[in-house]
Amino acid sequence: MTVIPSTDTPTFFIITVVLYAASAIYFAGVMVRLMLTLTPIVCVFAAIAFSHTLTHYLKEEDVNKSESTQQETNTTKVAVLTKL
Repeated sequence: MTVIPSTDTPTFFIITVVLYAASAIYFAGVMVRLMLTLTPIVCVFAAIAFSHTLTHYLKEEDVNKSESTQQETNTTKVAVLTKL
């Protein structure tokens, strides 16, 4: 008498499918609960990353604007001094 059924019998196939379905349902439920608990944390981290990215790129834009503003101020001062 063998303890492990042979793969030729239909009962082995049925047992395998039932065990696979039961484990799939169990782990799907675990993953849903895991996603529900981790979703707020992931959203906060994504918001922080997005904020840092925007701050980095907007800071570069502000530097260019401040340089052009300084150039405009200098040309205005030169124009005022030449009129005097």
